[in-house]
Amino acid sequence: LGTIRRILAGETVFDHDWAPVGPDPVLSSLSPQERVVASYLAEGLTNRQIAEDMGLAEKTVKNYVSSLLNKMGMARRSEAAAYVARVETSRASSLVSSQVDV
Repeated sequence: LGTIRRILAGETVFDHDWAPVGPDPVLSSLSPQERVVASYLAEGLTNRQIAEDMGLAEKTVKNYVSSLLNKMGMARRSEAAAYVARVETSRASSLVSSQVDV
């Protein structure tokens, strides 16, 4: 709670003993658009839902999915979705634990 108050007061809060998680080597090989699509996959969205949300044609999303699966060395979208979900969860928990006042 103290950290939140400091941020709201305009302070920059950074724990210098905390080293941020480096870029994931698998996800860093993806283009920015592919990373967005991968995040949607992790949320369980279909190509149609992703296309609607991103304002793209469904075929374009299908191409992005095929490309990101190839770059990630995976055969199924469920593999990619699970991988991205694990990475995002790990990063979020690292960030939260680093911001907890002790």
